[in-house]
Amino acid sequence: MRILLTVCLFLSLLRTQAQVDSGSHQNIIVKDIYIKSLKKKLLKPTIQNIDSLVLSHYQLSNLSELISAQSNVFVKNYGLGNMSTISIRGSSSAQTQILWQGVAINSATTGITDIAAIPIALFDQVNIQYSASEEAGNVSGAILLSSTKPTFQNAKNIKLGYQYESVHNHYITASHKVSNKKILNTTSIQLLRGQNKFTFYNPDTQLQDTLNNASSQQLNLTNTLYANFSKNKLFQSDTWIQSTNRSIPPASFESHVNRHESSRAIRQQFGIHLSPTNKAVQLSIHSAFIWENYHYADSVIQLFRNYPSLQLPSTFYIQYQKNKHQHFQLKAQYIHSTLLTQKATLNRAILSLMYQHDSIINNLSINASLTTEINYLKSPPLSATLQAKYLLTQPLTLYSRLTKAYRIPTLNELYFDPGGNPTLQPEHSFNIENGILLQHIPTQKISIQADIAHYYRSVRDWILWYGNAILTPHNIALVHSRGIECMTTLRYQFHTHSSLPLPSRALGLHIHYAYTLSTTQASNIPYDLSIGRQIPYTPRYQLRFNPELTLHPFRLLYTYQYTGYRFITTDESQWLPPFSIHNLHAQHLFQHKTYQIQSGIILHNILNHQYQTLVGRSMPGRYLSLSINISQH
Repeated sequence: MRILLTVCLFLSLLRTQAQVDSGSHQNIIVKDIYIKSLKKKLLKPTIQNIDSLVLSHYQLSNLSELISAQSNVFVKNYGLGNMSTISIRGSSSAQTQILWQGVAINSATTGITDIAAIPIALFDQVNIQYSASEEAGNVSGAILLSSTKPTFQNAKNIKLGYQYESVHNHYITASHKVSNKKILNTTSIQLLRGQNKFTFYNPDTQLQDTLNNASSQQLNLTNTLYANFSKNKLFQSDTWIQSTNRSIPPASFESHVNRHESSRAIRQQFGIHLSPTNKAVQLSIHSAFIWENYHYADSVIQLFRNYPSLQLPSTFYIQYQKNKHQHFQLKAQYIHSTLLTQKATLNRAILSLMYQHDSIINNLSINASLTTEINYLKSPPLSATLQAKYLLTQPLTLYSRLTKAYRIPTLNELYFDPGGNPTLQPEHSFNIENGILLQHIPTQKISIQADIAHYYRSVRDWILWYGNAILTPHNIALVHSRGIECMTTLRYQFHTHSSLPLPSRALGLHIHYAYTLSTTQASNIPYDLSIGRQIPYTPRYQLRFNPELTLHPFRLLYTYQYTGYRFITTDESQWLPPFSIHNLHAQHLFQHKTYQIQSGIILHNILNHQYQTLVGRSMPGRYLSLSINISQH
């Protein structure tokens, strides 16, 4: 681990004499790597953009598989085909937002999102924001799901995909995209039917076992419509209908269970984007409707629960560019959330103001923002962000970011019956992040990008559930998280061909390393043994080492995932051992003038390693995926 970290540090400090003209504002494009001049770009938190070369290997996978292999995010997987949640820099799942086309889709009931139920095929872009922001509820980061910027031209595209997994799972995807000079519409559907059946070594019985009662069915239907009313007016409509049914298998220490869960969701948003002719002002208005219903049943203990909820978020956004150095941004939000069965509601009004000044002193850019909120609970304090970037030389940028953020308790934490606590206070966080960014393209064939960050986060009034017969949430803990993250991408193109959208011969390497300490510093529980100890299920060490090779028409991607030990008790008395996973992705691309066929094979867990990400939830050993994607244009 220390050797790898040294390599990442060296790459991030690398400087060469071949530099891009500092006065240029043109995009430098090496196929899928886009690097723009920093002077015209609004400052943003640390964001990992997963490029299309990597996404192409996961088109028939879900968000859980992509993130666990291609990022520093820890995925808490409850078993193949079952729920997966995420932890960024030692956070809880509810402290991380999932944004779909800019709209938070975290459950109004629980505050979390099951990323195993989100298929990659429905989205063009998947980005990961690692740091907190002034956005309401964004204490630790966000996953950003979006479509590419629309291009209005006469075109039509049809895609069909199928994948079979040797654990008895079947995936089908289809999409239809049509556009002209005024309209662009994309409709996609994804179907999953799986048994998730495999044999594994049961550490509790010390025998080979077979996972049963783990079937799952899933349906996702999306539609995205863009209407170009005029040069300065753009209308957008997004629809996402989702249905999931699962049988929850017994944990390795259980003998017999009969548990099922199902969820239904209808998400709809409308937006309009206005850009006056002077281009100094940009205006956006969004309104969304999010209905969800979660059902849980355990017939053994006669427990049956139904949780319907509704969210109605609306956003008004205006950006003003006073001159080439100064930017102003005003954002106003109103969010109505309700538990339909209990008629418990939460209304929130949020106002945010941002100011950015580029080149205030030579190559220094600063950005400051303030956010305030009004609701009928005890209103949280002002949320604020101050960040700066300094262009040390053309390849190297230093950055620093301070954020004060908060998270309002979920409706489940406030009003769950029995056990809700309506007196809960918001979680408050203070975040510091410092880093160095290298973006360098010495030639048109070579690109180097490295980002190393050191962070510190303090979360006060951390919400935790505890109790005896009835669990109740309480503001009990002060948690400190700190660590180092490294993200490095190297790419070398041997050869390109004008008829191919991607390099015909290329080498790539993606390295992700994370060292995370997330410990309880104070607690209201008497004699709490968690003080000074790691938060359960927060690995201290994570490494992702992913080389890729393109030799048209073949593409290869090898992924290595190392996850360190995770404590499963608050006093660190028990833990799960580290595990390493090796996967190999291979693709073949056949292209014709009017269509292309992409066939693929994935060998999962090549070394057949037996492991658990959560206690009692064994993951499969070696298994195989076969896929085919057909695209007509």
